[in-house]
Amino acid sequence: MRYFLAALAALFLFQATAASAQDADSARRGELARRLVTISQGGNMSKMVEKQVATELEELTDLEDDEAAWMRENMPRMAVRMAEDILRQMTDVYAETFTVEELQAQVEFYESPMGRQIAGKSFDLGVASGEVILRAQETFVEGLMAKYCREFDCGTATPTRGAAKP
Repeated sequence: MRYFLAALAALFLFQATAASAQDADSARRGELARRLVTISQGGNMSKMVEKQVATELEELTDLEDDEAAWMRENMPRMAVRMAEDILRQMTDVYAETFTVEELQAQVEFYESPMGRQIAGKSFDLGVASGEVILRAQETFVEGLMAKYCREFDCGTATPTRGAAKP
């Protein structure tokens, strides 16, 4: 019985030590992930989001003047809050995905002159990538619905924005 209790105590001690090490590793990954997300997205991410939204709002032509004014007043701030929330969530994803060593290597890279240069282009690259993805998704859905509607009668109402392509 004494050996059993000693073994049980050793097991609990080992688990507590392992859990403590995991907590320290998790905390370090979280710290590095926050740092990485901040430096890899550039220091002026909020300004870039506001600029992108303002550019898109200039092209608003299908709203009444008062509606467009409301959008111009509210949308930039809301978009910045959304982007900041995404970055907070991405910090958790980075911390769960990468090891301490991997995060540290990325932090060191983004703190280098080349890393800062690349980080400065990341936002624009993200916007351009999003546009490519959106066009690909629209093309996919239009093609899918066109094929579906050739097989089944969709009538005049189709779930796409326009008429199905032949």
